[in-house]
Amino acid sequence: MQLNAKTDYAIRIVIYLAGHRGVTSAQDLSKAVGIPKQYVFSIVNELRGAGIVASTRGVNGGFYLAKAPDKVTLWDIAEITETTMQIVHVDVDSCVSMTVMPEYRLVDGVYRALQHQLEAILKIASIAEILRCAGGNPCSGLLQESRAQ
Repeated sequence: MQLNAKTDYAIRIVIYLAGHRGVTSAQDLSKAVGIPKQYVFSIVNELRGAGIVASTRGVNGGFYLAKAPDKVTLWDIAEITETTMQIVHVDVDSCVSMTVMPEYRLVDGVYRALQHQLEAILKIASIAEILRCAGGNPCSGLLQESRAQ
């Protein structure tokens, strides 16, 4: 499984907005996170629809984080930008492989365990924790391992 580029861009935007309090223009966001301005508008509109980002209009208009950084996780963002978060979709009860190859139930178990781990990791990785860890402060176990790499 690979998260799409849109998810990566959305995560960059949210992290930037969380770390830079106040209103940020689309142009400044584009430069800061290294993505085209057109994508900024598209992604921010989706994030806005989910209540993660808000906007103001006018000369000093732009975007800002609508939720506290500790209330936004990587899972929250990925759910908005990914078409599916499933590792693989297998209807175990109707899968021909299950009757022809009973061993496939074990493979399905591996898929389910992987899905569970993916969700668990993305749900505990909050934007606040990422910012805290990136700033040199103590990190949770998961982010501590990531920082060490």
